[in-house]
Amino acid sequence: MAIRPRILLGVLALIAVGKTQDTTGACATSPCQNGGVCYLSNNNYICMCPSGFEGQDCNDPAGGNCGTSHFGMSSGTITSPNYPATYPNNRICYYYIKIPNARMITLTFDAFNTELLKDVLDVYIGPSTAGTSFMAYEGNYTTNTGGVPDDIVAMTDQISFFFTTDRNVQLGGWSISWASACATSPCQNGGVCYLSNNNYICMCPSGFEGQDCTDSAFGNCGTSHFGMSSGTITSPNYPATYPNNRICYYYIKIPNARMITLTFDAFNTELIKDVLDVYIGPSTTGTIFMSYQGNYTTNTGGVPDDIVAMTDQISFFFTTDRNVQLGGWSISWASDGNQCESNPCLNGATCIDLQNAYQCVCAAGYEGTGCETDINECASSPCRFGAACNNLINLYTCACQPGYIGTNCEMD
Repeated sequence: MAIRPRILLGVLALIAVGKTQDTTGACATSPCQNGGVCYLSNNNYICMCPSGFEGQDCNDPAGGNCGTSHFGMSSGTITSPNYPATYPNNRICYYYIKIPNARMITLTFDAFNTELLKDVLDVYIGPSTAGTSFMAYEGNYTTNTGGVPDDIVAMTDQISFFFTTDRNVQLGGWSISWASACATSPCQNGGVCYLSNNNYICMCPSGFEGQDCTDSAFGNCGTSHFGMSSGTITSPNYPATYPNNRICYYYIKIPNARMITLTFDAFNTELIKDVLDVYIGPSTTGTIFMSYQGNYTTNTGGVPDDIVAMTDQISFFFTTDRNVQLGGWSISWASDGNQCESNPCLNGATCIDLQNAYQCVCAAGYEGTGCETDINECASSPCRFGAACNNLINLYTCACQPGYIGTNCEMD
């Protein structure tokens, strides 16, 4: 059957899945071990186990999460555990897809068969699963609807999933393919990429044309610069006189830059007739940010003031008329760049890009400038009566001596 993709421009109608952290009911006895968090689910409980443990009560050593993470891949497939064989019981699997610079991600369901109301796949926009899912799927779509769920087209560069299963009934599970034709940034010279029928279309800025915006629309006499944190642009032939009857487009893009500083080294054009317009961003169809004309060296004894623009891209149009050729202009640019680009924050930490600096927000259990140090939870000697302390990530366990029990072996 034909599937019509649904464009998700925001949070859609939500499907509650009844997953609530609790300390009452089935969770009152604290059944989840080794730091597991107990959730009520359909009058029973499910344990969300920390990395290193699995099983119904988080008491079995494990290799960690049963989901998968994918970074930078413009297409691929995620599946339920063991697919196409049956998935296991008592699992909470986290999946994460991030495609830097993607404008959208398309999800296509290849198969979906889970236990209705019990084994649920929640889908979230972004990396966080702390909020409410924007879509939830459960049941046998192949048998009940004669197909699979509709495609999802999400306006985002990252998407995540939670797949939870209960204590019984194991079915065939699911398979989901993802794709983003724009993830490889095929559009050049400031062109904007849009998905169209699983392919892409480039919307080119003024001055460029072609499938990837690589062809000059009017014999462009300007230049484009991508990824260079500093450099110089000039009028044609500078420091010799510029030609007449020209429309020159210039474009500077520094991915992840916080700001771009422009410094004028010289500026001399015919007043009113030969004009340099400056725009924030790649588009030259909107409002001009700044406009320059005339002989600054003679008339003001210097050059135009520096421009500090809070952006990662800036563009210019230089137009000349039919007569009078002067010395033109030279502009240098510089940016502090992305201080997080080298991935200085370790062990799952979040890097915050600052001006000429960065800050690491460490994941639980780590510390240090780059979150490189595992906090020793055993340093305070929490295990009593001769018990051996086992330091884990953000938690510890105690191996009690015979005759003692309890989290810290405090009871005999």
